[in-house]
Amino acid sequence: MIMKRNKFLINEYSAAAGVFIFLGNISDAQVVYVDLEPDAVYDFGEVDFDIDNNGIQDFRILKETFHTFDSYFLSAHLLKIWEVGTSNLSNSVIGIPTQIAFTLYTGFLINESAFFNDGFFNMAGKRQEVSYTSVLPIGPWTYHSGLWNEIPNEDRYLGIKFIDEEDCIHYGWMRCSFTDSVETIHIKDYAYNTECGKGLYAGELISGIDETNNDIGVVVYSFNKTIYLHLDEITGIQLIISDLTGKQLIKKELLIKNDKIDMQNYPAGIYLVTLLNNTNRFDKKVFIE
Repeated sequence: MIMKRNKFLINEYSAAAGVFIFLGNISDAQVVYVDLEPDAVYDFGEVDFDIDNNGIQDFRILKETFHTFDSYFLSAHLLKIWEVGTSNLSNSVIGIPTQIAFTLYTGFLINESAFFNDGFFNMAGKRQEVSYTSVLPIGPWTYHSGLWNEIPNEDRYLGIKFIDEEDCIHYGWMRCSFTDSVETIHIKDYAYNTECGKGLYAGELISGIDETNNDIGVVVYSFNKTIYLHLDEITGIQLIISDLTGKQLIKKELLIKNDKIDMQNYPAGIYLVTLLNNTNRFDKKVFIE
């Protein structure tokens, strides 16, 4: 099967239809924000992002349409999958190793501690059972492979990391949503921190100025109603989770390298995760849905 692709340059779109804003001195950092007005809307093809407008494409969002065939069960499916990623191994997206991109909420801190991976990641998709011989539809469409499937018509953020021509690492976000049963993607805006190695909160123009050096050796991130922790070593590390008023909600010693904290009984919002050992302290804000 031959798939026809149509290619668009997001920086050309923003130059014609949007606003490119440079915001300096925000929380002692510099943040570039691009507002696409009207939204960039696509239902097929490829979209290339030149995030820092230097003539080099940093990320690509594309829609793949293809058939799969199972000769043992004589079954076949038609799939439509939206993907995000890059062929540049220096750039990456926040997602899990099974190649699913995370749907980030406002306030998620995007920095070196986030769960970045390179390659391409599924955002949303669906599939339909078709005849093995004629490939004509014989079943309804069902959602398939992507976290945006669970939140149709709702805005969420992609966490991105890219390296410029001076080998400076930048963190940022892209806001988008899917409509028409994930047939169409709406790209709203995006932003990144111009300071090397400095993080940025998803959906905000505020840098991660409250980041502390991660000398403990831990990765902390949240997804839905759970906080995940991955430790390099178990050396008497104490965990404290507090709300933004400073009230301690959870306090425990971490006894395993890969732990998770259930936050089902706590309201949605931003929480402070603190890890302590005898010599070091690490703080990170996480957003709970």
